[in-house]
Amino acid sequence: DLLLRKIMKDQGASYRAFDRLVEGLIARVELDSELTEFATMLGDWRARMSAATLDIGRAGPESAMAVAHPYQFAFSHYVMAFVWLSQAEKALAQRSELPDDFVTGKLVTCRYFFEWELPQIAAALDLVASANGLLRDIPDEVFA
Repeated sequence: DLLLRKIMKDQGASYRAFDRLVEGLIARVELDSELTEFATMLGDWRARMSAATLDIGRAGPESAMAVAHPYQFAFSHYVMAFVWLSQAEKALAQRSELPDDFVTGKLVTCRYFFEWELPQIAAALDLVASANGLLRDIPDEVFA
């Protein structure tokens, strides 16, 4: 549902809109010495997500549905990386007005997510890329 009705709707218009947000975030934080590494990592994952999304769009709805679960896993983690990096950016921008522990908490949580959670999408995107038709080609009758 997320993949076909949201991501692929209108030739991927919503995905492209989100991609512009990610691109803007990367451009803003890549010059901040405390966030540069996260900008680089998010940029690398952006390239992989964009490639996977483009491939799914070309493959058609039946093929898209066959890889929907791993794609949604990858996409949701990608979105959360964007969210955590956005929060780290805002915490640093307001550092003088916020408690040190709060700012540190945002930065540590961002680091945790990027180092522990985000890498998990590699396996999901590998499944998306290697979709061989197994799930798409199972006859409906076997589920009766």
